[in-house]
Amino acid sequence: MSTIRPLTGATFSGKLNKSDVNYRYSENCKNCDYYLNGACRIVEGSIAPEFVCDKWVVNSQPKDKGVFADFYIDEYKKAKGK
Repeated sequence: MSTIRPLTGATFSGKLNKSDVNYRYSENCKNCDYYLNGACRIVEGSIAPEFVCDKWVVNSQPKDKGVFADFYIDEYKKAKGK
C-alpha cells in the first residue's frame, strides 16, 4: 500500500501557503490558469489579481486579452527555457 504525501508547504486543505510560493505584487495572477474570481486552485486564501507567485502558469484562455497577453506568453516561455 502506497502512502499519499501532501506537497511541501501544503496546509490541511491541500493548498500551498502564500509564503511557500513567493506570492508578491505584480500583474499576473488574473492571467494564470489557476486563478478564478479572487481564488486560486492551488494557493490558500484570497488572491488579488495584481499579485503573482512562483506557481504561475500562463492561462490558455486569458480572461483579459488586452495588450499584455504577449508579455505573459513571453514570460512563460522564458520561465520554461523556450
